[in-house]
This record gives sequence, C-alpha cells and structure tokens, in this order.
Amino acid sequence: MNANNFFTCAATGTKRFSQKPGKAVIAMILAFGLAIAGMGIHGFAHAEDENPAHISVEKARLATQYSGTAQKHDEQGDYTMALALHRKALAIREEVLGKRHPDTAQSYNNIGAMHYKLGAYPEALEWCQKALSIWEAVLGKEHPDTAQSYNGIAVIYQSQGDYPWALKWHLKALSIREKILGKGHLDTAMSYNNIAGIYDSQGNYPEALAWYRRALTIRERILGKEHPRTASIYSSIAVVYKEQGAYPEALDWSQKALSIREKVLGAEHPETTDSYHSIGKIYNSQGNYTEALEWYRKALPIREKTLGKEHPSTAQSYNDIAGIYDRQSNYPEALAWYRKALTIAEKILGKEHPDTAVCHNNIGMVYQNQGNYEEALPEFLKAYKAISRALGETHPSTQTIKGNMKETWEKMEASKQKPFARWLEEALQPS
Repeated sequence: MNANNFFTCAATGTKRFSQKPGKAVIAMILAFGLAIAGMGIHGFAHAEDENPAHISVEKARLATQYSGTAQKHDEQGDYTMALALHRKALAIREEVLGKRHPDTAQSYNNIGAMHYKLGAYPEALEWCQKALSIWEAVLGKEHPDTAQSYNGIAVIYQSQGDYPWALKWHLKALSIREKILGKGHLDTAMSYNNIAGIYDSQGNYPEALAWYRRALTIRERILGKEHPRTASIYSSIAVVYKEQGAYPEALDWSQKALSIREKVLGAEHPETTDSYHSIGKIYNSQGNYTEALEWYRKALPIREKTLGKEHPSTAQSYNDIAGIYDRQSNYPEALAWYRKALTIAEKILGKEHPDTAVCHNNIGMVYQNQGNYEEALPEFLKAYKAISRALGETHPSTQTIKGNMKETWEKMEASKQKPFARWLEEALQPS
C-alpha cells in the first residue's frame, strides 16, 4: 500500500457540505478524499493463451485495470461505479493471490474507502479492518503502511463524531511514524495535521493551531512555502481562525493559500476553487453576503467545468449559494439551489448519506423560515431518519435535526393534541 494514499485529503482540511446560517445547515463532512493506490493500466488477458502462470498474471493485470478505472470514477464523484469496479478487482485478487495477500488487502481498503464516501460507515470500518489485519500480519504493527491504515480507521470514527476513538487511532499512527520515519518526515506531518483536525472538530482551537503549526513547519522546510501541500495547511489554519471569529486572520491565511494555488496549480484547478469557496465562507460568516456570493460564484463555473455538474463539490457550491439566498430571505432562490444540491447528493451519495440528510434539513429550514410548517416537517423527518441511521442518535448533527423537527412540530396546530415524542414514535413506525 502506498503510504501517501487512503484518506489523504484529510491533509487538506475537512470539507463541509454546509455553511452555518443558524440551524439551517449542519456542518457535515462531505467526503474526505479516499485516494486509491496508484495502479497502472494494463492490457486484458488473451483468452487463447492457456499457460496457467500467464493466465494468473493476466488476471492480476485485469484486477489492476479495474482498480485504475475505479479510481477515475472516484475522482469524478461516481462512488457507486467505483465500488462495483473495486469489487471486481477484489474477486480476481482473492482467486489469484488469496485472501491474505497485500494486494487483496488493498482491495479491501479501497472498498472500505468507497463505503465511507457513500456514508456507510459501519461497512467502511469492517472492510478497512479486514485490510488492517492483513497488513499487521504481513508488514508488522510498526510499518509505515500499517500506520496509514490506522489513519484511515481514525477518519471513519471522526466522521461518526467519535473523536476520542479517532484521536486514539491517529495517535497510534503518529507513534509509529515518529519512531520509524522520524519527527521531521512528511508522513509524520500528516499525523500532526490529522490530530489538529480532531481538536478543531472538538472546538479546541488552541490545540488545533498548535498541531497544524507543527505540520506546517515540516512542510515548509521540506516542500517549501509555495507547495500545494503547504497551502493546504494555510487553508486549514484559516478555518480555525474563522471558527473563532478571527476573520482578518482567516482571510490572510486563505489568501496565502489561494496565491500559491493560483501560481502553482492554475486558476481552474479544483484546489484553487476550494480556496475561492473557502474565502466565500469567511465573508458569509461575517454577514457580508454580497462578497460571499461573489466568491461562491467564482468557484462554481470552474467546478462545473472541471468536475462536472454532478460532482459532490459542485453540490457543495449549490448548497452554499442556497444558504446565502436563505439568509437574505430570498426563499424561492434558496429552495431552487438546495434542490439542485439534493438531486446530486441523492444520485451520487444515495438517499441514506449524511450529506443527503443535510440537504433535506436545509430545505426544511427554508420552509420553516417561511412559516410553511406542513412542508418543513416531512423534510426534517427524512433528514432525521437518514442521519440517525448513519451517525447514531447521539451525534450532534442528529440532535440538531431532531431539534429543528421538534421546533416545527410545536408550531403546528396538531401539536396541541399530541406531544412531539409521541408523534415522532409514530412517524418512525414502518408504514
């Protein structure tokens, strides 16, 4: 397994399928990048060659081709197709190499990654742990690739809101990297970065900044101050300042990241559009909606052009543009843009994904803001059903959606005859 792969986009900071207009939008992890180990594309096996050894080699090459094609679908946001192709690769590898081979483990890992992106966290954890058991047996518990597997499992726990377990797994990865690779290695910097992300999610901003700066020191020294991976740390630091309400500092760090990305990657690279979008979020948090919308609209056409109109990042743009219109009380526009985001989320991520649930929640909030409680309540219920299954009843996002639903119910005439708890119990019964 390539140690630079699997959940590596955790290094660029957590993407949010939201902004925070009051309770209207819940901060949700959209999709940590789950890059698949780079595999070359090879030719198909020739049916006329019946040499068993040659057939095995050709089958292994076919598995590699399936994995490579799956990676392309993954990059396009087509996770369902990527999952199907990874399963094809797995079937071949189990047949040719056996269930305990490192390449088979990579297939388990890749399948776990796709389940993660589709919001199926228990399945993701199961597949990733299958991969881990092989790597621990074959490579040992102190191998850098085993550490990378620990990192991936940590990200799954983080997405479920289980920060203590996520931190535990990240620290396991860190101890290996510091021991085997050293405290100045780029993979060690990745661990520092990921631990910072946990503290950021917990709202422990001083700790988050301290760990980000440790990662930044290494990247600046090894990669230089104008490298895209250095820019990703600048962007993450900007997010921490934004969440503390330190908007001038947030803008300063975001602009630093943007200048590097425009210079090194170009104005139409996806990471550059992430910077445009992140700057829009800072202005949105300040209440400067005109400026925020301008930056969102700067990112959107590039995302539509380079990623396509049905990519999760494009859906994020639609979602956040909708949030601006919602805050401006332009409810028809807000609904139109939220529904565009929902259409993509349902198609690409599925109806049970947490981000799809967030879309329903956001639509529900628009209806609630309009006083249209009859339309709001079904949206909140759809959101609650999906997100409680994916993240659990105690997750903060589940509780926020439940609170929105309760508030709506209590404003309706029917609530005078039936308390919310009883209504919800009945609503959750199979029809």
